[in-house]
Amino acid sequence: MNWLRTLLLGGATAALPAEAPDEPPYRQDACPDCGCDDFTAGGPTVRHESNGSHSRVPALSAVLCCLGCGARWYGTPHGLKRPHEAALPPQWAIIDAQAKAQREQAQQQRAQVARQAANGPHPIPRGPGDGFRKPPKPR
Repeated sequence: MNWLRTLLLGGATAALPAEAPDEPPYRQDACPDCGCDDFTAGGPTVRHESNGSHSRVPALSAVLCCLGCGARWYGTPHGLKRPHEAALPPQWAIIDAQAKAQREQAQQQRAQVARQAANGPHPIPRGPGDGFRKPPKPR
């Protein structure tokens, strides 16, 4: 690279900015739940910074949904972390709320079936003292 600078600038390398420090290599994070490394991205994740006179919100990553198991994550420099339910993008929050309501309804139906099975079948009244009576004799 230095020979190219010398060739292009004729030896004047003082005008060029210093080279950026080498970045550490990136790693490919996988879902801690299922091990899948494919995600779909939702809303951005940001960090709030302020110095007393200014405030800024730089974008860092995105809220991620694992394509293997559907778990929600957000990216940090240290890896994936699970977000709070209230911090999910609105579309995902609606989908999760609907799925939760369906799970609760199914659980209630299973509990009702279990209660009915525990009570057992109701006996059919048989005999004169069990509710069946003969009709009155005609006159």
